[in-house]
Amino acid sequence: MKKFLLTAALVLALVVSLTAGTMAFYSADVATITSKVRTKDFSFTADQKSSSFQTGVEIAPGDSLIYRVTVKNISEVYTDATFSARLAKGFDASTEGKDGITVSIVRETKEGRIDTTSKDSDASGATAAQVKTLMGLDSEDVYTVTVDWAEGDAYGAALSKALQDKPITLTIDINGQQHLGEGYNFDTVMNVAKVSD
Repeated sequence: MKKFLLTAALVLALVVSLTAGTMAFYSADVATITSKVRTKDFSFTADQKSSSFQTGVEIAPGDSLIYRVTVKNISEVYTDATFSARLAKGFDASTEGKDGITVSIVRETKEGRIDTTSKDSDASGATAAQVKTLMGLDSEDVYTVTVDWAEGDAYGAALSKALQDKPITLTIDINGQQHLGEGYNFDTVMNVAKVSD
């Protein structure tokens, strides 16, 4: 019986060693590759550039008020910028466009000046002007907003007298958002400005 057990143990040992050898497979550890990704910075700012931003300023026929604003795109992305100036006049809307009071915007860049024209009125009856532009990386534009009240016989003394001591509110809105377009030619787009319709 001992011989049988010894033979069985040898056969069992042989089977186990053969089975273990045939169950082998190759394996290797491959290094994990990591890369740091950082989100780009979006920084679009506007600063008044003159001390003329005051309340209670008075204007008469022949006067102009000038406001200067510096807009910077120090982002790591191109920015679609919209600069709007709007005059809300606190008097009879029937004089709108006949009163000689206008608002205009001049945009100054390193590449040159782009003028806009003033409009008689927008949908709400206010006088408004607007510039839309594409700002490049680390760029700066200086906007000059001029509120002008023309003088002369075209507007008449009676109309000028009727407009005395009436409120006018100038609102300047500046908006910037990441440019989402692809395939644009920056050199040609940079010098395009539009006056809103």
